[in-house]
Amino acid sequence: MSSRPRRLSDSVSTTEPLDHKETEETEEELAVSVLRYLASQVVDDVNAITIKRETTDDGKLHLTLQVADEDMGKVIGRKGRVAYSIRTIVRAAGAREGFDASVEIVER
Repeated sequence: MSSRPRRLSDSVSTTEPLDHKETEETEEELAVSVLRYLASQVVDDVNAITIKRETTDDGKLHLTLQVADEDMGKVIGRKGRVAYSIRTIVRAAGAREGFDASVEIVER
């Protein structure tokens, strides 16, 4: 029996459609849940994650991420690479649902 490395596609069920749009609230929830998941994978104190959301008049979603002071360096990363990646992924999740999303990382 050959053992090949596990792939993400091995564990993801593709029987249910991923684009289940019900309301604007659930569309925004995707971007928020993606941000919460990414932040929780980087920080040590998951309970200190706070995400505030604001929708502008032109329909853009602005998310503000706060983490514990000890975890700020982990969220920002070397030369801002982790922060840049988080922003890119959340922006892509928003684009998938049809709106602009941005992330700001602030200190407590």
